[in-house]
Amino acid sequence: MNIFCTLFDSNYLDKGIVMYRSLVDTGCVFRMYVLAMDERCASVLGSYHYDNLMIISLDKFINKNGLETIKKQRPVSEFCWTCTSFLIDYVLHEYNEPVCTYIDADLYFFLNPKCLIDEMGEKCVQIIKHGFDNTPVGRIALLKSGTYCVEFNTFKNCDKAQVLLDWWKERCYESCTIDNPPNGIFGDQGYLEKWGDEPAVCVMNNLGGGVAPWNISRYKLDHIEGCIPFIVEKRKKCVFPIVFYHFHNITYINQYEADICAYDYGNIDDDLALSLYEPYLRKLDAAKKELKDKFGFMPLLLSHPAFSGKKKKKDNSFMKSEGHFLDRVYIMTIDRVSKHFRLKKNRYIFNP
Repeated sequence: MNIFCTLFDSNYLDKGIVMYRSLVDTGCVFRMYVLAMDERCASVLGSYHYDNLMIISLDKFINKNGLETIKKQRPVSEFCWTCTSFLIDYVLHEYNEPVCTYIDADLYFFLNPKCLIDEMGEKCVQIIKHGFDNTPVGRIALLKSGTYCVEFNTFKNCDKAQVLLDWWKERCYESCTIDNPPNGIFGDQGYLEKWGDEPAVCVMNNLGGGVAPWNISRYKLDHIEGCIPFIVEKRKKCVFPIVFYHFHNITYINQYEADICAYDYGNIDDDLALSLYEPYLRKLDAAKKELKDKFGFMPLLLSHPAFSGKKKKKDNSFMKSEGHFLDRVYIMTIDRVSKHFRLKKNRYIFNP
């Protein structure tokens, strides 16, 4: 039995439902704990009566972990990042689970992820790299976001894992900002930067886990078997199936037009982008219509929670404080190229 936990609010209901169903379709035997971040999310999920989906009350969770003040003080995105480590700990101890894997709600599974967790062997914690491409854009992203990503992270219910988890919880309680990368803080994931050197930690090796917009430029589509994309790494020429893809930062201009943001990190294989995003967006569209028909509610995320209420702003000052230098004119050129990609490539239009 695989044990997963995740968290999302009603704005992510379509993504969360599609993620859950994709996991079911792989044949994975699992139990999933969902921290519903608002009442509508809890109510809608509860109405599906999925036997293997356990809904965690946000109020009980907050009270148990002493997060009342944090919730009032932090933006939605920062509060969610704060909750990640606490949620893993909560599932391990409140439900006495032997192991728990945190997964983001905007993942989509093509294959049973048990093959990824099995890599751990006797290790107690598993983390996963961002896998940024070795390009100027990728190196900038690495400096800001860190080596490791919080998207698919496993902790066993044991003393060695608990030491790391407790330390992570303490750091996240102190801060989960994304506005100060030079200090090693970037949401909840900057704190993992040195964990790869820990004896109890396994760094995932399977490239099929963690394919995402920030590293998709490393790959090309090789072929599709059934519904499973097989991709080839451009430099090493190795072919492998995608276990899960992280559909990060999909936002909507309107009901029929989505911004996939996949080209922000560089020029990518159009065939690969189409093979991933078109089927997923259609599944999201079907989930939205289902939610509207059943509950009178259609989630339509207009901006990522991290950027809600403020304009996206390029800030490259952190590179100088780290001792890295990149010519400002060249940075401006990269920004212009990214903008060009967003306008020309990222938009996907549905047929009404």
